[in-house]
Amino acid sequence: MKKEIYTFAMMSYVGRPMKTFSISRFSLIAIAVSFMLVIASSATLATIKIWGSYKKQVKTTENALDKYEVLRNDFRRLQVELIGIKQSCQGFKNILGVEMESSVDVGKDTELSGKGGPEESDITLDDLAAPDGITSDLKQDMSFTMREALSLRSDIDGLLRGANSKLAKLATIPSICPVWLGMGDDYTISSFFGMRSSPFTGLPELHQGLDIPAPLGTPVIASADGVVSAIGQGGGLGNYVIIRHSDKYSTVYGHLFSTVNGMYVGRKAKRYDIIGYVGSTGRSTGNHLHYEVRDSSQRINPSDFILP
Repeated sequence: MKKEIYTFAMMSYVGRPMKTFSISRFSLIAIAVSFMLVIASSATLATIKIWGSYKKQVKTTENALDKYEVLRNDFRRLQVELIGIKQSCQGFKNILGVEMESSVDVGKDTELSGKGGPEESDITLDDLAAPDGITSDLKQDMSFTMREALSLRSDIDGLLRGANSKLAKLATIPSICPVWLGMGDDYTISSFFGMRSSPFTGLPELHQGLDIPAPLGTPVIASADGVVSAIGQGGGLGNYVIIRHSDKYSTVYGHLFSTVNGMYVGRKAKRYDIIGYVGSTGRSTGNHLHYEVRDSSQRINPSDFILP
């Protein structure tokens, strides 16, 4: 079989001889196939590289979505915790009788009730075409949680203010036994408030306090916060101290052996402060404290003001 030969001529610029070269048909085909293989190989490598980048991007996106889901779930758990704390605050408010006014302005149509939240939504890779759509739920969660946190902070501030006010008032209400007998020791009453037989005459008389017997020198303590309004000696009460706790309440401590050093009218006294010591001065049959509670100068039963 006759071998086919192809001759190619290459013309150069003027003055140069024309160049020619010959190549067989088989060689030409071989060169063409090799060229196509090179192109195909390059295209294949480029495709593999692009596919690898794509898979890496998909993996990165899936990781980002997983982290997003975790973050969104954390926000929702935080919302649940905030709602629980708000309910606890409401419970404390009800117990203390404290009115709380929120100082957070979130608009007339916005109610920070601590309920609700964004609806659940399924997120897939199809959402990658709209990144704003992916983050909208999280933004809504964050916005909701921030509003709840601001509202809760306002509620807690109001609760603390109200509680401090209530505690300050409670501190001025007599509520403990004024004789310090020691930890775990119970006090006794030798004469209650009301009608009794006089220990001196045996005749009926109105006793307007409590008689609490105790050994000589037992500390006598203030039953509430207040200011010493009177100190006296002699008479039926013997040595006595009067503490005004508020415009409403005052307490009287009589038959004291002595008052504590540095006692004077105008001195501030805190609950449990020692103000004197049990004695039997004045009209008394033995060592005890005569204790009175007065409501706007009206003597009332001190037993109602000693908490168990």
